[in-house]
Amino acid sequence: MIMLNNRYKDVLCDFHKYPQSISNVEVYFLRLTLHGQSVNEIAEFLDVDLENLYEIEKGLFIKFYTSNWYDLVLKGFQLNLLKPEDFVNNMVRNTANLFSCEINNLLNSEGSDHISINTIKASCLNYLANCYRDLKGNNTARFSKIEIEFLKFKFNGNETDNLSIKFELDEKSIEKLKKHLFEKLGVQDWFNCYKKVFEFDILQWQDYLDIDIDVLAIELSAKLITIQTFKHVSLKERQLFIYHDLLKFYHTIEIAYLSKYKF
Repeated sequence: MIMLNNRYKDVLCDFHKYPQSISNVEVYFLRLTLHGQSVNEIAEFLDVDLENLYEIEKGLFIKFYTSNWYDLVLKGFQLNLLKPEDFVNNMVRNTANLFSCEINNLLNSEGSDHISINTIKASCLNYLANCYRDLKGNNTARFSKIEIEFLKFKFNGNETDNLSIKFELDEKSIEKLKKHLFEKLGVQDWFNCYKKVFEFDILQWQDYLDIDIDVLAIELSAKLITIQTFKHVSLKERQLFIYHDLLKFYHTIEIAYLSKYKF
Protein backbone atom coordinates (compact mmCIF):
# COMPACT_ATOMS: atom_id res chain seq x y z
CA MET A 1 0.00 0.00 0.00
CA ILE A 2 1.32 3.44 -0.93
CA MET A 3 0.96 5.64 2.13
CA LEU A 4 -1.54 8.41 1.56
CA ASN A 5 0.31 11.04 3.60
CA ASN A 6 2.72 11.84 0.73
CA ARG A 7 -0.11 13.88 -0.72
CA TYR A 8 -0.43 15.98 2.44
CA LYS A 9 3.18 16.30 3.53
CA ASP A 10 2.94 20.09 3.89
CA VAL A 11 -0.52 20.58 5.36
CA LEU A 12 0.42 20.73 9.05
CA CYS A 13 -1.10 23.33 11.38
CA ASP A 14 1.08 24.34 14.33
CA PHE A 15 -1.87 24.94 16.66
CA HIS A 16 -2.43 21.18 17.08
CA LYS A 17 0.44 19.63 19.01
CA TYR A 18 -1.60 16.74 20.38
CA PRO A 19 -4.67 14.91 19.02
CA GLN A 20 -8.03 16.45 19.83
CA SER A 21 -11.48 15.09 19.10
CA ILE A 22 -10.33 11.93 17.36
CA SER A 23 -13.41 10.38 15.76
CA ASN A 24 -14.23 6.68 15.64
CA VAL A 25 -13.81 6.75 11.87
CA GLU A 26 -10.28 8.16 12.24
CA VAL A 27 -9.40 5.48 14.80
CA TYR A 28 -10.76 2.77 12.47
CA PHE A 29 -8.71 4.21 9.61
CA LEU A 30 -5.57 4.13 11.75
CA ARG A 31 -6.15 0.55 12.91
CA LEU A 32 -7.12 -0.81 9.50
CA THR A 33 -4.10 0.78 7.82
CA LEU A 34 -1.78 -0.66 10.45
CA HIS A 35 -3.35 -4.07 9.87
CA GLY A 36 -2.23 -3.79 6.23
CA GLN A 37 -5.61 -3.18 4.59
CA SER A 38 -5.51 -1.56 1.16
CA VAL A 39 -6.93 1.89 0.42
CA ASN A 40 -9.91 0.38 -1.38
CA GLU A 41 -10.57 -2.12 1.41
CA ILE A 42 -10.54 0.64 4.03
CA ALA A 43 -12.81 2.87 1.93
CA GLU A 44 -15.27 0.00 1.51
CA PHE A 45 -15.22 -0.84 5.23
CA LEU A 46 -15.77 2.78 6.25
CA ASP A 47 -18.29 3.30 3.44
CA VAL A 48 -16.56 6.41 2.09
CA ASP A 49 -15.08 7.35 -1.27
CA LEU A 50 -11.33 7.78 -1.78
CA GLU A 51 -11.50 11.57 -1.56
CA ASN A 52 -13.12 11.37 1.87
CA LEU A 53 -10.54 8.79 2.88
CA TYR A 54 -7.76 11.22 2.01
CA GLU A 55 -9.52 13.84 4.16
CA ILE A 56 -9.69 11.41 7.09
CA GLU A 57 -5.97 10.78 6.84
CA LYS A 58 -5.25 14.47 6.40
CA GLY A 59 -7.13 15.18 9.62
CA LEU A 60 -5.11 12.59 11.53
CA PHE A 61 -1.78 14.06 10.46
CA ILE A 62 -2.91 17.53 11.45
CA LYS A 63 -4.26 16.41 14.83
CA PHE A 64 -1.12 14.42 15.60
CA TYR A 65 1.11 17.28 14.46
CA THR A 66 3.23 15.12 12.18
CA SER A 67 3.66 14.29 8.50
CA ASN A 68 5.28 10.94 9.28
CA TRP A 69 3.15 7.79 9.35
CA TYR A 70 5.64 5.96 11.59
CA ASP A 71 5.47 8.79 14.14
CA LEU A 72 1.68 8.79 13.93
CA VAL A 73 1.50 5.08 14.76
CA LEU A 74 3.83 5.44 17.76
CA LYS A 75 1.68 8.26 19.12
CA GLY A 76 -1.40 6.12 18.56
CA PHE A 77 0.08 3.49 20.88
CA GLN A 78 1.19 6.08 23.44
CA LEU A 79 -2.35 7.49 23.60
CA ASN A 80 -3.99 4.04 23.73
CA LEU A 81 -5.84 4.62 20.46
CA LEU A 82 -4.05 1.48 19.35
CA LYS A 83 -4.23 -1.41 21.81
CA PRO A 84 -0.98 -3.43 22.03
CA GLU A 85 -2.75 -6.78 22.18
CA ASP A 86 -4.52 -6.04 18.87
CA PHE A 87 -1.23 -5.82 16.98
CA VAL A 88 0.93 -8.48 18.60
CA ASN A 89 1.98 -11.34 16.34
CA ASN A 90 -0.26 -14.42 16.64
CA MET A 91 2.75 -16.56 17.55
CA VAL A 92 3.32 -14.30 20.57
CA ARG A 93 -0.35 -14.63 21.51
CA ASN A 94 -0.12 -18.42 21.44
CA THR A 95 3.04 -18.40 23.54
CA ALA A 96 1.48 -15.95 26.01
CA ASN A 97 -1.51 -18.25 26.33
CA LEU A 98 0.71 -21.23 27.20
CA PHE A 99 2.80 -19.32 29.72
CA SER A 100 -0.20 -17.60 31.31
CA CYS A 101 -1.47 -21.09 32.13
CA GLU A 102 1.95 -22.15 33.48
CA ILE A 103 2.36 -19.03 35.63
CA ASN A 104 -1.22 -19.23 36.86
CA ASN A 105 -0.59 -22.80 37.98
CA LEU A 106 2.59 -21.73 39.77
CA LEU A 107 0.76 -18.93 41.56
CA ASN A 108 -1.97 -21.30 42.71
CA SER A 109 0.14 -24.34 43.56
CA GLU A 110 0.77 -25.65 47.06
CA GLY A 111 3.08 -23.27 48.93
CA SER A 112 2.50 -20.48 46.41
CA ASP A 113 2.11 -18.01 49.30
CA HIS A 114 5.90 -18.08 49.54
CA ILE A 115 6.70 -18.13 45.82
CA SER A 116 9.64 -15.90 44.94
CA ILE A 117 9.78 -13.13 42.39
CA ASN A 118 12.78 -14.90 40.81
CA THR A 119 10.69 -18.00 40.13
CA ILE A 120 8.05 -15.99 38.25
CA LYS A 121 10.74 -13.88 36.60
CA ALA A 122 12.34 -17.03 35.18
CA SER A 123 9.01 -17.99 33.61
CA CYS A 124 8.55 -14.47 32.16
CA LEU A 125 12.02 -14.51 30.60
CA ASN A 126 11.46 -18.04 29.31
CA TYR A 127 8.22 -16.82 27.71
CA LEU A 128 10.13 -14.01 26.01
CA ALA A 129 12.87 -16.37 24.79
CA ASN A 130 10.26 -18.68 23.30
CA CYS A 131 8.59 -15.76 21.51
CA TYR A 132 11.87 -14.64 19.94
CA ARG A 133 12.87 -18.18 18.98
CA ASP A 134 9.56 -18.91 17.27
CA LEU A 135 9.36 -15.54 15.51
CA LYS A 136 12.91 -15.71 14.22
CA GLY A 137 12.40 -19.31 13.13
CA ASN A 138 9.32 -18.26 11.18
CA ASN A 139 11.45 -16.19 8.80
CA THR A 140 11.65 -18.02 5.48
CA ALA A 141 13.14 -15.08 3.54
CA ARG A 142 16.85 -14.51 3.08
CA PHE A 143 18.29 -11.02 3.09
CA SER A 144 21.41 -9.91 1.24
CA LYS A 145 24.12 -7.79 2.84
CA ILE A 146 23.00 -4.71 0.90
CA GLU A 147 19.37 -5.23 1.98
CA ILE A 148 20.37 -5.42 5.64
CA GLU A 149 22.62 -2.37 5.30
CA PHE A 150 19.79 -0.53 3.56
CA LEU A 151 17.39 -1.34 6.41
CA LYS A 152 19.92 -0.25 9.03
CA PHE A 153 20.74 2.96 7.16
CA LYS A 154 17.05 3.81 6.75
CA PHE A 155 16.24 2.93 10.38
CA ASN A 156 18.88 5.44 11.47
CA GLY A 157 17.04 8.22 9.66
CA ASN A 158 18.96 8.66 6.44
CA GLU A 159 17.04 10.24 3.58
CA THR A 160 16.85 9.07 -0.04
CA ASP A 161 19.71 11.34 -1.17
CA ASN A 162 22.05 9.86 1.43
CA LEU A 163 20.90 6.36 0.55
CA SER A 164 21.63 6.98 -3.12
CA ILE A 165 25.14 8.17 -2.33
CA LYS A 166 25.96 5.34 0.08
CA PHE A 167 24.67 2.55 -2.12
CA GLU A 168 25.54 4.22 -5.44
CA LEU A 169 21.97 3.81 -6.67
CA ASP A 170 19.63 6.30 -8.25
CA GLU A 171 16.27 7.17 -6.68
CA LYS A 172 14.40 4.72 -8.92
CA SER A 173 16.70 1.86 -7.87
CA ILE A 174 16.31 2.81 -4.19
CA GLU A 175 12.53 2.68 -4.57
CA LYS A 176 12.82 -0.71 -6.30
CA LEU A 177 14.97 -2.02 -3.43
CA LYS A 178 12.43 -0.78 -0.88
CA LYS A 179 9.56 -2.38 -2.79
CA HIS A 180 11.44 -5.68 -2.96
CA LEU A 181 12.08 -5.61 0.79
CA PHE A 182 8.43 -4.84 1.54
CA GLU A 183 7.38 -7.79 -0.61
CA LYS A 184 9.84 -10.08 1.17
CA LEU A 185 8.55 -9.00 4.56
CA GLY A 186 4.91 -8.99 3.48
CA VAL A 187 4.29 -5.37 4.54
CA GLN A 188 3.15 -2.12 2.98
CA ASP A 189 4.63 0.59 5.24
CA TRP A 190 7.80 1.33 7.22
CA PHE A 191 6.25 0.74 10.66
CA ASN A 192 5.21 -2.82 9.83
CA CYS A 193 8.51 -3.27 8.00
CA TYR A 194 10.51 -2.61 11.15
CA LYS A 195 8.07 -4.60 13.23
CA LYS A 196 8.99 -7.60 11.05
CA VAL A 197 12.67 -6.66 11.25
CA PHE A 198 12.32 -6.79 15.05
CA GLU A 199 10.52 -10.15 14.96
CA PHE A 200 13.13 -11.70 12.66
CA ASP A 201 16.03 -10.05 14.55
CA ILE A 202 17.48 -8.84 11.27
CA LEU A 203 19.24 -5.84 12.87
CA GLN A 204 20.01 -7.41 16.27
CA TRP A 205 17.35 -5.34 18.03
CA GLN A 206 19.12 -5.56 21.42
CA ASP A 207 21.64 -3.02 20.11
CA TYR A 208 18.89 -0.41 19.89
CA LEU A 209 17.37 -0.84 23.36
CA ASP A 210 17.99 1.45 26.32
CA ILE A 211 15.67 -0.42 28.69
CA ASP A 212 16.64 -3.20 31.08
CA ILE A 213 14.63 -6.33 30.26
CA ASP A 214 15.56 -7.88 33.62
CA VAL A 215 14.09 -4.90 35.46
CA LEU A 216 10.92 -5.12 33.37
CA ALA A 217 10.67 -8.84 34.14
CA ILE A 218 11.03 -8.21 37.88
CA GLU A 219 8.34 -5.51 37.79
CA LEU A 220 6.03 -7.82 35.83
CA SER A 221 6.69 -10.71 38.23
CA ALA A 222 5.84 -8.59 41.26
CA LYS A 223 2.62 -7.53 39.57
CA LEU A 224 1.68 -11.10 38.69
CA ILE A 225 2.25 -12.29 42.25
CA THR A 226 -0.30 -9.76 43.48
CA ILE A 227 -2.92 -11.57 41.40
CA GLN A 228 -2.93 -14.16 44.19
CA THR A 229 -4.56 -11.56 46.42
CA PHE A 230 -7.49 -10.90 44.07
CA LYS A 231 -10.73 -11.73 45.86
CA HIS A 232 -13.79 -13.20 44.12
CA VAL A 233 -11.82 -13.70 40.89
CA SER A 234 -11.86 -17.12 39.22
CA LEU A 235 -8.74 -18.98 38.13
CA LYS A 236 -9.65 -18.40 34.47
CA GLU A 237 -10.00 -14.67 35.06
CA ARG A 238 -6.63 -14.62 36.78
CA GLN A 239 -5.10 -16.39 33.80
CA LEU A 240 -6.60 -13.76 31.51
CA PHE A 241 -4.97 -10.98 33.57
CA ILE A 242 -1.63 -12.79 33.29
CA TYR A 243 -2.11 -13.31 29.54
CA HIS A 244 -2.67 -9.59 28.91
CA ASP A 245 0.29 -8.62 31.10
CA LEU A 246 2.56 -10.99 29.17
CA LEU A 247 1.43 -9.45 25.88
CA LYS A 248 2.15 -5.95 27.26
CA PHE A 249 5.58 -7.13 28.44
CA TYR A 250 6.46 -8.24 24.91
CA HIS A 251 4.94 -5.12 23.36
CA THR A 252 6.87 -2.80 25.71
CA ILE A 253 10.14 -4.24 24.42
CA GLU A 254 8.98 -4.21 20.81
CA ILE A 255 7.80 -0.59 20.97
CA ALA A 256 11.03 0.47 22.74
CA TYR A 257 12.91 -0.82 19.70
CA LEU A 258 10.49 0.66 17.17
CA SER A 259 10.71 4.05 18.92
CA LYS A 260 14.40 4.22 17.98
CA TYR A 261 13.45 4.83 14.36
CA LYS A 262 14.78 8.24 13.32
CA PHE A 263 12.07 10.28 11.60
